Amino acid sequence: MVLTVLILLFEAAIFIICGEKYTYIGIHDNLDIHIADYRVLKLTGTFFDYNAELPILGGISRSFLLSGFSLYAFLHMVFPTFVAYIIGYFLKILIAITGAVLLGKNILKERYSDNAWIIVM
Repeated sequence: MVLTVLILLFEAAIFIICGEKYTYIGIHDNLDIHIADYRVLKLTGTFFDYNAELPILGGISRSFLLSGFSLYAFLHMVFPTFVAYIIGYFLKILIAITGAVLLGKNILKERYSDNAWIIVM
């Protein structure tokens, strides 16, 4: 568990040291492709205005994009885009680690303590 925390702190330090200017963010799955959508919603102030017409793709309706009622949308509404992405990134990792630990405890029961380091990594 300590090694996992150290790895996460190291990764966070890299994001902090490099900053937005020198950080490359690869968009490679469906959890990340909506960053531009959230940016447009923030700039136009239409997170909850589902009748609005957005200045993208020739003027599409706001209702074609994701709902404003999600944690990821809230992060993009409150924080700058880069900060919201980084917070969301680490939240996904922490939720995955927590789920793996709970699943490991459920499956392994009394043998969990012997194999905890494998589950956390």
